[in-house]
Amino acid sequence: RDNVFKGIEKLTQAVSSTLGASGKCVMLEDHTGRPIITKDGVTVADSIILRDPVENMGATLLKEAARKTVQEAGDGTTTATVLAHAILLEAYKVVDKTNSRELKDGINSAVKKVVNYLKLLTVDVQGSMIDQIATISTNNEPKLGKIIADAFRAVDNTGVVMMETASDGVTSVEVVDGVQYDKGITNSHFITNKATKTAELEKPLVLLLESPVDTIRQIQSVLEYVIKNNKPLLIIGDLEQGVLSALAMNKMKGNIKVNVINAPTYGVNKQQVLQDLSLLTGATIINEDLG
Repeated sequence: RDNVFKGIEKLTQAVSSTLGASGKCVMLEDHTGRPIITKDGVTVADSIILRDPVENMGATLLKEAARKTVQEAGDGTTTATVLAHAILLEAYKVVDKTNSRELKDGINSAVKKVVNYLKLLTVDVQGSMIDQIATISTNNEPKLGKIIADAFRAVDNTGVVMMETASDGVTSVEVVDGVQYDKGITNSHFITNKATKTAELEKPLVLLLESPVDTIRQIQSVLEYVIKNNKPLLIIGDLEQGVLSALAMNKMKGNIKVNVINAPTYGVNKQQVLQDLSLLTGATIINEDLG
């Protein structure tokens, strides 16, 4: 147990040095031997592997707290590490003097009280506050902070801000209307604008498919409806090649206005993205359970 806590102490010492606007940078070495300078808590934590296997177990325990924080909140990994260490330190002092179940219940009870208190202190972030928060997050670089703040103001509370590496090395903001995810046209015959190589449908009906479609019969009733009512159709899902070919052929003949986009990602992420698309479009997700 002592060695487990030693591992926790060592990890906390390295990660906590990056805490806050006055935190220090940490220099790491990547797999190619190149130096990396960072203040990101979870990056520092992931780079630490202790020689003692028991100490390393303690470090891994704390890494998990940082990982879960970045998954759920997207930031605050250093703070989560420092808080987890403080809770474990106090628990370590009394673990031999109290029932472990009571100790766990006490920690959970205290967490609820702290969370409720923090909720009372929360304020809506608006105006110049967005710039201030963004600037702090960029280690007090006002120019970069303003760019980030402008991005969040552009999308408001309902949009998503995504980051990617610029090919020209210039930091800029691009606002994209509507919904965007990394899947292209499944068949070139669905293209409606040859100049831009895009498929454009005006006010289409949207079919969201969680389960794969192996035969055209599975979506025959939908196709008959859109053809009868002369409605464009956007299908988001995984269709077998034969189904895609049949749709492309009917589109070329002018029988139907249609475009097919593969379903986003897999598993839980796929379900979450489809649910988002359902909320945005008003479409119902079709799966094997719903029929």
